Amino acid sequence: MPITQADALQHIISVTDESDLDRLAMAIRDRRGDLRRLRAASVKVGSTVRIDNIRPKYLAGMTGKVIELEGAACTIQLDEKSTENLRLTPRGKNLPPSTKDYVLRVPLETCVPAE
Repeated sequence: MPITQADALQHIISVTDESDLDRLAMAIRDRRGDLRRLRAASVKVGSTVRIDNIRPKYLAGMTGKVIELEGAACTIQLDEKSTENLRLTPRGKNLPPSTKDYVLRVPLETCVPAE
């Protein structure tokens, strides 16, 4: 019988010691990195993406279209709503009111396909 997520969580809560928890934390960190890299590999020019897991945190959740890929980074043209939200941040406080779509460069691993 396969182990369920509930079984695994119950085991962690009731049986594991600190060294087990350290190994689990490293495995989770590694898996999250793998998932970010897989997600990044699926991003193409023209993809609509949401920015996630980034610093500064105010960029998280912004959306736009990928207009350029270069190595481990990409250039995103933010949509109008995200550009408006950017105006409320230190980075966008001086954006002219006529700017409807701000261009931003971010690490590729921070892009989540939104389509």
